[in-house]
This record gives sequence, structure tokens and C-alpha cells, in this order.
Amino acid sequence: AKKKVIESLSTQMNNEKTAIEIMTTPVRTVRPDICMDEAGRIMLRYSLDGLVVMENDDIVGVVSKRDVDKARHHKLGHAPVRGFMSHPVISVRAESRLSEIQALMVAEDIGRLPVLDENRRLLGVVGRHELLAALYGKEENSDLHNAELTAARIHPEMKTVGTEALFERIDAELLNIYKELGAIAAELNMVAYLVGGCVRDLILDRENYDLDFVVEGSARKLALALVERLPQSYELIVEHARFDTAALYAHHSKRRELDIATARTEYYEYPAALPTVEPSSLEQDLYRRDFTINALALCLHPERFGEIVDYFNGLGDLNEGIIRVLHPFSFIEDPTRIVRAARFAARLSFKLDGRTKLQAERAIALGIFDNLGGVRLKEELKLILQSPQRIAALDLLEEMGGGLRFLDVAIKYDKRVRLHLRRAEKIQSAYSLSDPFVIFLGVLLHKLSPDALENALARLHLSDDERSWIVDAQSLLRGLLELNASPKRSQLYRVLEGHNEHSLAIAACVAPLACQLRRSIKLYFEELKGIKSSLRGKDLVELGIPQGPEIGKILEELRDMRLDGELTCSEDERAFVFEKYQAVLNRKKQS
Repeated sequence: AKKKVIESLSTQMNNEKTAIEIMTTPVRTVRPDICMDEAGRIMLRYSLDGLVVMENDDIVGVVSKRDVDKARHHKLGHAPVRGFMSHPVISVRAESRLSEIQALMVAEDIGRLPVLDENRRLLGVVGRHELLAALYGKEENSDLHNAELTAARIHPEMKTVGTEALFERIDAELLNIYKELGAIAAELNMVAYLVGGCVRDLILDRENYDLDFVVEGSARKLALALVERLPQSYELIVEHARFDTAALYAHHSKRRELDIATARTEYYEYPAALPTVEPSSLEQDLYRRDFTINALALCLHPERFGEIVDYFNGLGDLNEGIIRVLHPFSFIEDPTRIVRAARFAARLSFKLDGRTKLQAERAIALGIFDNLGGVRLKEELKLILQSPQRIAALDLLEEMGGGLRFLDVAIKYDKRVRLHLRRAEKIQSAYSLSDPFVIFLGVLLHKLSPDALENALARLHLSDDERSWIVDAQSLLRGLLELNASPKRSQLYRVLEGHNEHSLAIAACVAPLACQLRRSIKLYFEELKGIKSSLRGKDLVELGIPQGPEIGKILEELRDMRLDGELTCSEDERAFVFEKYQAVLNRKKQS
């Protein structure tokens, strides 16, 4: 019986149509150097929904009408096809069966598949039209079937996975918050989900203190209902009517902040623009996110509590350790995602999917960092520079062709910069300065001219203190380099006193190896910084020195002599004051 089943299945498979039977031939192709507008005109002229891109008789990519539409929407119709085509090319063989072709189109989000012979020569192309005609017949190839295939391509069938074991990692209070939020949402005929990074890190068993929720319904109504029904447990922080979002405090043994958003979709008017947001479904909300591993949701509805919703194979990418964008224009719509991709890859020890990395390289080559919003860049850069994996993340940005050009095109990321960053790590470890981000950023920017530095700092929207510390580090470098070869300790103190410790740290990191400057700053941090004279102003007054500016000058003199080892204790200081200022003391007695 088993043999008969296998034979029956083999017969059915052998009767299935193949690519060479349903493909269109000959194939119209274009070169990679023509512009997207021209590719669009060719598609319109010949009623095509895509083109194969060829260079020197080799297939180098495929560009679709959707790619052209998006390029035009972002005002990039003048850009070459090379920057937007899908690559590497996913193709089928002449003998590939219809079921294989259908599965490949759905799984890889592809509308056209080149058909190649054994020598990888182009024979034809199979598109959605040819596939539907083969599946349903030409008479049945209706708009409905087209819509069904398109929907399957954009949103693969939802997968839910039982997650009982995951809840063992969650403390009881947090689990109760999830259940309360899900239950009250259900009473309001809504469905609430835990989404994004907290779901990712729950699966990876990593700590994550962000609690982000999406509701199919109204986030504001859900938040107000939580506060109204459980006033001892929930407190409204803020609500935003425009985006229908809300933030709450959950009060239990400790206070937690919850962010609740209405499921929404977004679109971008131009590259690097802030998104325009509209209400939508959970699927569209997840589709707008940066990477597949961050497009996971955990359902909190009582009847489906604990199911993970995965539309884009995020679970598979988590398992494989892959960072993958959800669509080819992801980096063009939001260039900060390039920085985020490097950060996540370094932080999680993941690697970028091949096509994702290629799309990042193409976006960078288009100069996509030029109009990047400063605050968004600052936050991403801050997360990178404050993490232990900072050098790995910056290495990956360099590998993609970005380097530090998102800060300024003149900055080179090389071995010397890495050396400076490692020095900064040691200084931060030794002295525990309050804002390590400023130190690492100052190290990256230190070679810029004063004008270029001001421009870069303005783009990052730093605070006044942060900007002054970094600018001051440059002037400090110039001042210290002008000191003589063997300055007295008091001279060093006078130069370094008054400079913020972050400025001193930046200067120490970038100073030439084994130079006087680095040794001087180290000496200041470790020995000179806290030295003062034992006597105070009131002590000098008691000794007979009249109140006034002279008091400050004497205290500075005493401090300098302590620094230089000429005085060692309060008795020495008193003796020095009596000896040097005897005339002053005598006049005070006579008066």
C-alpha cells in the first residue's frame, strides 16, 4: 500500500506543469545603469509589471513596477536601477514545477521569476499572470485571484505558537498586568498584544524593560478603562488624540511604565521624513516595523492568551540569528534603521541577511544619511556608544560603506579611531564618568574642523553641556600641546582646572601615544584633582590677613606650593604666610 501511495504521488508530481511550459519568452531586459523613470516607461510601453536587469549577458537583478512606484514616490526616479533592483536574483530552472514556483513567489515576496537553463542562460520569465493562468486557467484568471495572491505575498499566513514555557520567565506581577490588559480590552471588543522588542527578548530570554502594547481598537479608550476600573493599579501619564496612543503607570510592588498604541500603518512623503500615521490592523502595524525579529506579537486576548503572532518569519530569523528588513525600501524610508541594524547585529551577535545588507549598502551609496533627523540619529548612536558592543556595531557600519559619514563625510573610521575608542573604554572603566556617550562621541568627532564640529553637534541636537564639553576638548588639546616639555604640577593644575572631566577624558583618549598630554591628564585625574591648601579663608583672616581679593590669591599660592611639594602640611602653610606676609600682618596689628 505504501508503494502505491508513493507511486501515486510521483505520478501526480510528474503531471504537474513546469516553468518552461508556462513561461513568457523572449524576455525584455534593461541595463542596471538606466534610471528608474526609464524602467517605468518601458514597463508602461510594453504592459509589463517587471523587468530583468542584465549586464554583460549576466542576470544581475529584477526590478518591479512596485519598485519604480516607490522610487518615484520618494523622488528618486532619476536614480539608477542598480540601487533598487532585487539582488541576488532568485530564479527557477526550466524543469521547476508549478507548486515550487508558487511556494517560492509567496515565501520570497517575488512577482517575477527568471527561468534559467543549466548554463544559467535566460530562457524566459514566469510572473503572477502566468502562474494564475496555469493554476486556474486563463478564463479564471480574475482580479479576485490576483488579489488573493498579492495578499498572500504581502502578508504570509499567520502562524501561532503555544508559549506556555515562556511565561515561566515572567514574574507573576507582570503576567497579571498582561492578563488584566488583555481581559479589559476583550470586554471593550478589542484585541491587545504585547509587541516588538519585549516579545523578541522574551523569546531570547534576555532582559527588556520596555512594555509596548498594540490594540486593535482604541489605545486611549483602553487606557482610560484600565484607570477607571483599576484605579489603585493604573495611573494615566499622557494620552495623544492625534495618534490615539497613551502611556500608563502600573503600580504593584514596583512602578512600571506601559505604552499602548492603536494598531496603525504609516507612509513616508520623502526619504528620511517622519512618518504619516493612519489607523490599521495588527498585520499592517507589524509590517511598518524595522526588522522581522521586531515584528512579533504576543496575543493577550483571554481566548488566545499566549499565542505568538508571526507574519514575517521572525521566529525563524531569531532561530537563525538573522537581521532582515521587511521590504526593499525600508532603509530609504527610515535611514536610522541602518544604524539600528548594526546595533542589533552587534548586541545580539546576529548577522545581516544578504539582501538586507545589500539594500543598506545601496541606500548609503544614495547619500541617504544627508537628511537624517538629528534627534533620532542621536538616540540610535547613543545606544550604540553606550553598549559594550560599540566597536562591533561601528565595524559593521563601516563594512556596509557607512562608516561615520552619517556624522560627517570627512570622518574616517579606521584603526586609529578604534584605538581611541578602546582608550575611552579604559578611562570610563577607571573613573566612572557620568556621561560616557559624550566621551565616545567626542572621540569620533575630534578631528573635525571647528565649523564642521559645530554643524555635526547641531545635527545631533545635543544639550548645551554636551556640546560645550566636546568643543572644549579641542581647545584643551591645543592648550596642553603648547605647554613646555616638563611643566610643574601647579602649571598643569592651572591649565586643567575648570575643564569638565568629560573634556579631559576626550583629550586623553585622542592625544598621541606616550605624549606629555596623556600623562598630564592622567596625573590630574589620579593625584592633582582634589589637592587644596589646608588653610581656608577664615583661617587667613584669623591670622591677620585682611578680607578682600588678597585672600584668594594667597590660597591659590598655597595650593600651588602644595602641588609642587614645597609645602606638605598646615604648619608649613602657616609658617609660609607668617614669613611672606609679615608686613601685611604687622600693618594689621598696628591698625
